[in-house]
Amino acid sequence: EGVAALAGCPGLRALNARSCPGLEDACVRRLAAGCPALASLNLRECPLLTDEAIVTVAQHCRELKVLSVTGLHLLTDRSVEAVAHSCHQLEALNCCDCPLVTERAVAAVARSCPHLRSLKCSTPLGDAAAATMAACWSGLVQLHLVGSGAFSDHALAALAKGCELLQDV
Repeated sequence: EGVAALAGCPGLRALNARSCPGLEDACVRRLAAGCPALASLNLRECPLLTDEAIVTVAQHCRELKVLSVTGLHLLTDRSVEAVAHSCHQLEALNCCDCPLVTERAVAAVARSCPHLRSLKCSTPLGDAAAATMAACWSGLVQLHLVGSGAFSDHALAALAKGCELLQDV
């Protein structure tokens, strides 16, 4: 209930609700609806949250630039794709340890969020996803693919050529 009370702060720009084990979808939905200026949201390790919360965030917080949903085991591609389609100013996405998020969602972010500078994920990504990332994210600076397997030499070459600003891999 405490986080939901912040819904009365329409100018709220950043919220760190990391490791709130009791945080539920209804609370995040109210927060998103009342805080359209939200630009940075950390919901890392809030295990009760589902697609319903993140889709609502995407619908209402279109100026979102930083989103961390690491450890939200119930999230699917639906959430990440909603963020990709609504939050075109996204600069950083951390979706590690979201086992139901697939390469399809990461590719949607690549196609729809050209300003992304940092991606951290544990989704297994193939060569096609690497090619999409290289073609769409020329400004990518940080890429952490935790436990997602290795890219082929061809994919790494495409990333090196397309993402010339990469500093942290």
